[in-house]
Amino acid sequence: MLDAMSISGRAAVLVALALAAGRARADSQASIAARENAEGEKLLAAKKPAQASEKFRDAAARVPEPRYFYNLCDSLDQEGKFGDAITACNAAIKAGPSPYDARAKALIEKIKDEARRQKIELAPR
Repeated sequence: MLDAMSISGRAAVLVALALAAGRARADSQASIAARENAEGEKLLAAKKPAQASEKFRDAAARVPEPRYFYNLCDSLDQEGKFGDAITACNAAIKAGPSPYDARAKALIEKIKDEARRQKIELAPR
């Protein structure tokens, strides 16, 4: 027969394991996001913005950090998807104060200027 102490001890172990699994899952999502972002940066440097956008979008979906949104904004701009790019830059700014705020604001202005030059009406999504 099990006594009360062994049952509560086992319950404590199960709770500790569940908490550790939750932390490991969070860490793994952050690790995956960082890896996707790094792959996206390589693709962007290789002039493959559409493929880079997929990587940055995945990173931002996993961990909504300003740098992932900013990188997505940059790649979408290079794809010529100006409205989507502005939306991503706005997400970078809204994700919280970061060193990417000023860069995102500057990129938004660059995108708007390019859209005007090309006579494209912008509709951020």
